Amino acid sequence: MNRMLVLALAAEFQGFVRDLHNEGVEEFVHRTSFLGPNHALVLRPLLAANRRIDKGNPDAGTLGEDFGRFGSVWWTALNNRDGRTASRQAHLDRLIKARNGIAHADEQKLTDLAQEGYPIILRTVRTWHDAMKGLAGTMDRELCDQVIRVFGGHKPW
Repeated sequence: MNRMLVLALAAEFQGFVRDLHNEGVEEFVHRTSFLGPNHALVLRPLLAANRRIDKGNPDAGTLGEDFGRFGSVWWTALNNRDGRTASRQAHLDRLIKARNGIAHADEQKLTDLAQEGYPIILRTVRTWHDAMKGLAGTMDRELCDQVIRVFGGHKPW
């Protein structure tokens, strides 16, 4: 059951990340609509094409690259916003390692996590859930503020 929870948590976080990125893309497109009706044909693909979150895990490198398209050094911005980000990023790395271990039947990854103090038990899943919830909130606030830094005006969401 705990393994299913790990897979569900990783999938839910990836879905959130994809949705947040989509919101950012649409807000950038909306706030540049004064450029004319065809601008979206150019801008949307630049921001969304070949996103790594559409093909792989939402790990630190993937998120940094995909969200960096909005004009910030993503992890630096998140760390500056919330001092707990580094810890949450480490939990994200562990969650993804567990997800891959489970999904690809790689028991060594799960053994390594257990030896690091993260066995696949409910307490660990709850720790990762809390970390992803915190990271999601920080990401949401940072992207919202990035839109304001780039365009000014009101909060987009």
